[in-house]
Amino acid sequence: MTKIRIRLKKEETETLGLDWKGKEKGNRNPKYTITTEQLSQIRDFKPKEVKDYNFGTTTDTSTSDYPSGNEGVTLNAWNHKTGKVMTLEEYCEEYSININHVTSYKRVDYQGTPTYNVACHVDRDIKEILDVDFIEKIVKENVEKIKMPNLYRMDPVPTTYVDRLMFSDVHIGMDVDPEGIAPYGFKWNEDEIMHRLSLMVNWLIQNKKGSILIIDNFGDFLDGQDKQTVRGGHELPQNMNNREAYTVGYKFYLGLIDALAPEYDSIIINNICNDNHSGDFAWYCFEAIRLALVERYDHVDINNIIKFFDHYEIFNHIKVVSHGKDKKVNKYGMKIKPDKKENEKIDSYLKHHNLYNGKKIEFSKGDNHLSLRDETNGDFDYNNLPAFSPASEYVQENYSKGRSGFQIQHMNSANTQMTFSPYWF
Repeated sequence: MTKIRIRLKKEETETLGLDWKGKEKGNRNPKYTITTEQLSQIRDFKPKEVKDYNFGTTTDTSTSDYPSGNEGVTLNAWNHKTGKVMTLEEYCEEYSININHVTSYKRVDYQGTPTYNVACHVDRDIKEILDVDFIEKIVKENVEKIKMPNLYRMDPVPTTYVDRLMFSDVHIGMDVDPEGIAPYGFKWNEDEIMHRLSLMVNWLIQNKKGSILIIDNFGDFLDGQDKQTVRGGHELPQNMNNREAYTVGYKFYLGLIDALAPEYDSIIINNICNDNHSGDFAWYCFEAIRLALVERYDHVDINNIIKFFDHYEIFNHIKVVSHGKDKKVNKYGMKIKPDKKENEKIDSYLKHHNLYNGKKIEFSKGDNHLSLRDETNGDFDYNNLPAFSPASEYVQENYSKGRSGFQIQHMNSANTQMTFSPYWF
């Protein structure tokens, strides 16, 4: 029999014959483990006999081996064109490392291969973002629930489905046309971001099937910090400073959940923070959002994921999630179509966590800004998310206009079947 962990009101515990635990800190209702049959007694949910409802793990430990504020890399320093070892300047240019950020380096040989061990420090004032007065100001300004214009509402329908909203690469702060000469004239400011958010919320509500919602944010939520990626050494055209991007990200999530909270009995949010653009900068934003939402809603839980790969299980479905490129180590991100290397990487992760257990397995990622689903592997599906944001100036000039959007899934709690649909802006 399926069990779920959910916050209950006092009158709901009385209906179920459970002892009232009393209010938790912050005047929040306490959590109880109940069956879906019990849930149907107090809320509009129609259960069926299914397997265990179990969410995966989120680590609380940092993956960095360097002191806070420093990043290190070890890469091949052999120049195959010249047949010589690269100079430090050539090495930094080859691997897009800002030589002005190098604090120390050492030429070493590893198993006969010449390399440089390089330590970098990117001088970024994170205290600007974490200023208590600034954060308190944002919270006070957004005490009232954010209302979406022309919000669509649905009458509740008994169901055994679980809804899943998936989006990636919002890139808040990105300037897609810094000189006003890009070929397609896109705009990517707060108004356009919130407009697309409204479209996404309404589309999900109109196509709602379940009473449980999982929201997966696949990374690069913020475009960067101090006009650079989280890795440093890669300057970005941006139209917002750090505080402006942080504030828009905060309002984005409050608007999203304020609109969806009345529609679902339980909402679980998974934010990927190990990405190549926003990294820890986004984590700080997500933590502020988490603290605000858990105080505002009893039935909303947020996981801020700092692993490169993570997973969760929901009924007969296993979802492995990743941005596709991390904040430090990956020179190249995972490919749009999996090759042998990508398949082996995912297979190794699944075996290590004993996930080959008969459930439907799907690996999903962002980063490539392209929507493509590969179901040719007999063990797991490989799913790519489109970007929520429009194409950057670089992509417009070098490739094409591109398409942006998000994805929705409806997972059947009684079996391994699901429906899948992308939405295009």
